[in-house]
Amino acid sequence: MRYHSRNGDLRAISGTMQEMNALDIHADIYIASVLLPALHSARADAPQLSHGVIVDATTSITVLEHLVRSEDDAAFDAALAVIEHLEACTSELAPTALCGIERRVWRNPSLAARYRYVVIEKMKKHQHCSFGPTAQTIHIIKACCENSAPEAMRRAVVYYRTHKIPCGPEVWSKLMDQLIRRGKWKLADELADDLDVEQLSSGMRHLLDQARARNNSEFVDMDLGVEQ
Repeated sequence: MRYHSRNGDLRAISGTMQEMNALDIHADIYIASVLLPALHSARADAPQLSHGVIVDATTSITVLEHLVRSEDDAAFDAALAVIEHLEACTSELAPTALCGIERRVWRNPSLAARYRYVVIEKMKKHQHCSFGPTAQTIHIIKACCENSAPEAMRRAVVYYRTHKIPCGPEVWSKLMDQLIRRGKWKLADELADDLDVEQLSSGMRHLLDQARARNNSEFVDMDLGVEQ
């Protein structure tokens, strides 16, 4: 199926799908990710429409969400293949892939770095910057906060400082809460230095006081990898 997809051979793909149907074999999300590039490359969309398949950003993001939440490294190869072939949708698809990369705890950090580089370069090419100061950045930061690996919070702070103003107080509070939970006091100090004191809410002030007091006692008994 992947071979036929790379060659854009829709007739061969159709034949394979018919054989699968005859054997009562149903396509899973991985097969769908293989099919998407081939379907998108077809000039005529009649075969897609006749089966109710519309290859657009919404469909592709759904596929990507499944792929990037997988623990299988091959799934990320498939995700990058979707982004590669759906170049017109890069601005919508690439952040989804980057969130998946940042959310996952990688056994092979160098592989994660390669995927991260490829996706960010795609975003730079499309937007002439690393990523736009929009909700995309917020989602990426929140994905970092879901990652229990120590280096994830460093990347979250870097993303935040890149687009500090559009991120707003909600993201600052989310970041500071996670840094306090994990006892990342040096990063918490950096985040505190970035704060505009005129925008302090009561909740933000409480977090700031906790960070300055090095107080994460309420989280120590939780299984969060907390450093005292």
